[in-house]
Amino acid sequence: AALLLPPLWRRRQRRRAFATALPAQFRAAIERNVPATRSLSPPLARRLDGLVISFLREKQFVGCNGLEITDEIRATIAAQACLLLLGRPGLYDELQSILVYPGTFWVEDEVHDDDGLVTRRRRELSGEAWDSHRIILSWADIAETARQPADGYNVVLHEFAHSVSYTHLTLPT
Repeated sequence: AALLLPPLWRRRQRRRAFATALPAQFRAAIERNVPATRSLSPPLARRLDGLVISFLREKQFVGCNGLEITDEIRATIAAQACLLLLGRPGLYDELQSILVYPGTFWVEDEVHDDDGLVTRRRRELSGEAWDSHRIILSWADIAETARQPADGYNVVLHEFAHSVSYTHLTLPT
C-alpha cells in the first residue's frame, strides 16, 4: 500500500489542479515573461495551466543569497519548465526543489581526466541541474530571457531539459 498510495494521491491532486483556474497573478506573470505561451492553441494553453498549477503545488522554491521568492518568479519558472511537458506524461516527478539566486552563482567542483588527474575549478553559472531532485537558476538570467526571448538562450529550458524525468503516471487531459 505504501508504494501505491503516493502515485495515486499525486494523480488525484493533479486531476484537481487541471480542474482549477490559474490565478490571475500567475497568468499576468506568465503573459509578461513567457512569450511562447501567447501562441498556444486553447487546448494546449489549458493543459499548460494545469501543469503549472500542479508544478507550483508540488515543487519547493528556495530563494538564495537574500532573494525573496515571489509569485512572479514561481510562475515564470513553472511555465517555462512546463512548456517542455506539453506533449509528454509526468511532471518532473523526482524534482523536489528549485533554488533561485538573484544573479549568477559560483560553483566549485573537480574534474577527473582520463589519466586520473584531478583539477579543481571554480565556475560562474546561471543554472545547473545538480541531480534529479533540485535545479539551481539565476533570476537575472531568467528575467533577461523574458526581455529578449529571441536571442536563443533560456536557462530554464536548458536546465529542465537536463532533469526531465518522465514517469508512467498519466496526467489528465
